[in-house]
Amino acid sequence: MASVGGTVQQYQIDIDPNRLRSYGLPLGTVVRAVMASNSNVGGNVVSQNGSWSIVRGLGLIGTLDDIRNIVVASHNGTPVFVKDLGTVQIGDAFGRLRW
Repeated sequence: MASVGGTVQQYQIDIDPNRLRSYGLPLGTVVRAVMASNSNVGGNVVSQNGSWSIVRGLGLIGTLDDIRNIVVASHNGTPVFVKDLGTVQIGDAFGRLRW
């Protein structure tokens, strides 16, 4: 819960185990694909015309469709997307109670 009231929003992926089984995929494969698609990666410096530019890759997810269209694997030569395995939505983060 946010200390000023309200809840914290998060992206949620609800995987259907029957769909996962139909493609012969373990849940860990989905987790790894989503994590890899949301990684910041290092880069290098490019020197051109006397100026230097720093290049790096930002893999931050911005929309629900970004998550839905992550390729998890291929099945018979066809890509399997997150959207093929379940639903993606924005929901409330679980609250944590302290005793």
